[in-house]
Amino acid sequence: MLHVFFTPSPEGLTWGEKRTGSPESCFALVLALKCFQKMARFPSPDEIPDVVVNRVRHCLELPEDIEPDHDSSRSAKAHRKLARQRQGVKYDAGRARSIVAVAIREAAQAKNNPADLINVAIEELLRLRLELLGYTTLEDLATSIRAEVNVTIFATILQRMGEVP
Repeated sequence: MLHVFFTPSPEGLTWGEKRTGSPESCFALVLALKCFQKMARFPSPDEIPDVVVNRVRHCLELPEDIEPDHDSSRSAKAHRKLARQRQGVKYDAGRARSIVAVAIREAAQAKNNPADLINVAIEELLRLRLELLGYTTLEDLATSIRAEVNVTIFATILQRMGEVP
């Protein structure tokens, strides 16, 4: 499956080459694009398996001593913006958090498993073409909102039961 998800198209290679000034920078941009296409977020360099890095390096026909390098944090930011534009995805963490909170709150009325709530949030962000929030952010939101919803559900049940004789 590696070749399916992490092999840049010839057009993608040309796109990367036209937007960068060095093999290292092109490597970093194309690698960021391929990871973003698969994960809907930009992983940190230490999260990217060597086998993925080597696959993209091979496709770019670069020697093994060439490493992906954005050159600067400013270039890395520009590369992320280029990849988002190419994928038609927006980065808006504040809006994404609001959307996730609403989606989780609604789903928590019927679901209690945090993983299910996180999946609902991810599906909604993907549907709206927004970059995914980090996993810990999604987990924290799911945990806290689920607790709030559960408190409300339990209070409603107690109210309906009335006083116990």
